Amino acid sequence: MGGFGKILIIGGGKGTVRHIEALKPLCWSYIRVIVPMSDTGGSTGRIRQDLDTSPWGDTRRVLGALAPCGSLMGLLFEYRFPKIDPQDAELVSVECWNKYAEQLASRATHVEARFCRVFKHCFSGHPLAPYHHLLGFRSRIYAGKLLGSIILAALSALEGGPVAGLQAAATLLDILPRQYRDIEQQLAASKAPMEVVMPSEEVVGNLILAALDEIEKDFDEAIRSAARLLDTRGAVYPCSRERLMLRAYLKDGDYLEGQSRVSHDKTRKSRIERVMLLGPSKVPEYDYDTNPDANPYAVREIEESDTIFIGPGALHASILASAALRQIAKALVTSSARKIYWLNTAIRWLETRGFGPEEHVRAILDHVQFTDEQNHVQGIKLDLVVVNSRFPEVPEGVELLRWDQDTICGIPVLAADLIDESDLARGSYYLHDREKIRAILPKVLERSKSR
Repeated sequence: MGGFGKILIIGGGKGTVRHIEALKPLCWSYIRVIVPMSDTGGSTGRIRQDLDTSPWGDTRRVLGALAPCGSLMGLLFEYRFPKIDPQDAELVSVECWNKYAEQLASRATHVEARFCRVFKHCFSGHPLAPYHHLLGFRSRIYAGKLLGSIILAALSALEGGPVAGLQAAATLLDILPRQYRDIEQQLAASKAPMEVVMPSEEVVGNLILAALDEIEKDFDEAIRSAARLLDTRGAVYPCSRERLMLRAYLKDGDYLEGQSRVSHDKTRKSRIERVMLLGPSKVPEYDYDTNPDANPYAVREIEESDTIFIGPGALHASILASAALRQIAKALVTSSARKIYWLNTAIRWLETRGFGPEEHVRAILDHVQFTDEQNHVQGIKLDLVVVNSRFPEVPEGVELLRWDQDTICGIPVLAADLIDESDLARGSYYLHDREKIRAILPKVLERSKSR
């Protein structure tokens, strides 16, 4: 895109997705994103533990955003199974789909095709129980079963029925209708309640990435394979190849460990002062490594970028969960790219309670720094902070971030109406609007150039 050059985004959450969607019509192939590797909550956290794999959630979300809009593979990648009450009498485990998946997989002749390998993949390990985390303990319903059984269940939901889901899977596997008509007839005649399917609340893309990680036996190749599967443009780079743990130190001297606790802990009584990232220990007598290695590809992208967008997104759990990694921080400080911080529209109540706009900016400045060979602390220099200027009525418990001055911490401010009206109508997140982001980009370019 004229003026911005090669764009890099630091983030990974819903705010990052909005920025990707805003930029896609302008510079789809030139978007790069660095995402955290410390998620411990929700589907990502469960699969991280159950399958002993990397936390793929932010990588998955960005890959989906970089895929062509509305593609079946993109929709499948982001499909989240609904939450199921464990007391529901009609709970159906993945067993119901497995026989159809096995039959369909046997008809797939392009065995080396990426989707075929994913569909036929069986996760390592042994199943302990059919109902996964709903029984109150960890188990692997996936082990010994084709991932295709879960894919069939998801496609059934996306396409409006089991037979339509089977047809969609066959199309993705490049199987002709005459080659699976008998399976289609079996499924149509089935009396099983196929519409209610495990695994509750899991996201298919997390499982596909975990499968590719086992198939490729290489972290970077797993991501490249997923990108090719989705036909993405642009690229995503996890901040590290290691599974990181986010630790947040509080003002009262206590600390929280794990991204989900940092984001959602309801018991803490003081605000977060600083965060650090822990990696797997390289020395047997220690529990963890306090200076985990950054992904060299992510560092290279920072060095080669012309414009770096930081945020919007969760300050600690998304932005600093990547930017506070020492090698990433050093690359950001020494980069000659223009650097723009997109401030959130509202406080993330449990994570940034007590933070105003100045505290958000100060957290970035305090964390993204390094000590040089002369023992001098070098910090990031931001060129511009973009803030929301519209403050509609909001429900109780929501606090919009307000700022009416020309600078924050000495950094120029650009204010504009950024709130998504459709979010307001749903009473949902107060995210940035795609069209409003796109409309303000010329001003962002002009203001960040003038420093």
